[in-house]
Amino acid sequence: MLLVVALVVLSGAGVGAWYLLAGSSSDGAVLWSQPSYKGGKRLPGEMSKEVEGTWITDKAVVQTLPDGVKAYDVATGKRMWATPLPGDSNTVCSAPSQSAGGIGIVAYGEAGACDHLVAYDLGTGKQMWTKGLKKRSKAKPGSDGRFQPGDSGAPDTRDASYARSGDVVIAQVWGTTQALKISDGSPAWEPEESGKCGGAGEYTGGKALIRVRNCSTKPLDGVQYDEVSLMDPATGKAKWTYTFHPEKGRYNPGMSNGGEVISTDPVVLYPEREDMGLIALDNQTGKLRSRFSPNTPAEYVQSQSPEGTPWMEDGAFGNTFVVGASEGSNKGQLLAAYDLDSGKLLWKTKADKSRDYYPLPGAVGDKILAYARNNSKDKGPELVEYDPKTGTPHTVVAYPAEVDEGLDLSARPYWRDGRLYMTAIGSADMIVGTKTYAMVALKLHQ
Repeated sequence: MLLVVALVVLSGAGVGAWYLLAGSSSDGAVLWSQPSYKGGKRLPGEMSKEVEGTWITDKAVVQTLPDGVKAYDVATGKRMWATPLPGDSNTVCSAPSQSAGGIGIVAYGEAGACDHLVAYDLGTGKQMWTKGLKKRSKAKPGSDGRFQPGDSGAPDTRDASYARSGDVVIAQVWGTTQALKISDGSPAWEPEESGKCGGAGEYTGGKALIRVRNCSTKPLDGVQYDEVSLMDPATGKAKWTYTFHPEKGRYNPGMSNGGEVISTDPVVLYPEREDMGLIALDNQTGKLRSRFSPNTPAEYVQSQSPEGTPWMEDGAFGNTFVVGASEGSNKGQLLAAYDLDSGKLLWKTKADKSRDYYPLPGAVGDKILAYARNNSKDKGPELVEYDPKTGTPHTVVAYPAEVDEGLDLSARPYWRDGRLYMTAIGSADMIVGTKTYAMVALKLHQ
């Protein structure tokens, strides 16, 4: 069981107390934890507030909360600083987890709007700049403080995405696209809008910046095609473009109508068309690298990652791409591994209803690792290593069951320097444990 060895009450908005936890009495796998988020305001009828965005520096792990950001010492969990959002009534919309240059970017607004960005120095917590985003709509929230679905141009967070790569963040809200410099929030470049291609396209960030847009050979009755381009974050120019052409009798070329960029380095695409399956492109040339076979490893390949970011349920381990998938709501989750050059399925785990998987590429060298959540009171989460050729699992660290019980289903793993941080800002009503956590620091080694 988890052992509470210290209790410190902290002041500050949204903070009650933090518990420094030893792990199980035998292995010390749990280093420390923070309790679930208690502060902030909810809109009428809002059940929970889930926020993405965790950044790790040499000294601190910084967590985005609904009302600001807080930093904790990586070794002890002691709070180092806390900085609120500008304005008392604003709440966070999204926060890309990329943090090049030691700067964290947070999108925020009032009453469900997502019309501002703020940048924080991750070393000091200092607010560096704020930026109001362009608007094309004069829609206003109703008497309950919310915008209604279908409001023309309403600044609803569901219509916003933020793609960060290098020193640029691409903000896409209400039909506008802005490329801003991370350093000061000034315009980096003007997103191109081709006459053949409607709008500026959709961007996905990460280690590389990928743009997807739908085009037509003629303005009104031309043949539709989709472009996937590797963009230079510094200039906004395409380095290469791969084109999807529709097959005879099909309207949808593949990507612009529901297709997903699930990884930007390597570039792996999940087209909307079921017959196409998963596709890998060469990062240097943009040429087709492989089509995965079978098309998909299971019935569903899906993610809860926010728009504009690569999927956290997938990742590359050298030449092997590991995909999180599901065989249906009653059959369970699994991991599958593909060879990126041939597209061949190397192995897949048995579907398990009690497990969710999060691959951890690069966490411990080239080893294929995944954090496996066990949705059962009988067993805690595990750090699992898989044989690259056969997929045979080996448990590296077994964590106490209280870790899973205290984290809601929005929890996501982040790692650095031998530590794994599970962070979650969601509804404590959905947690079964007697203690609920917003963050837990775990060992990556026994």
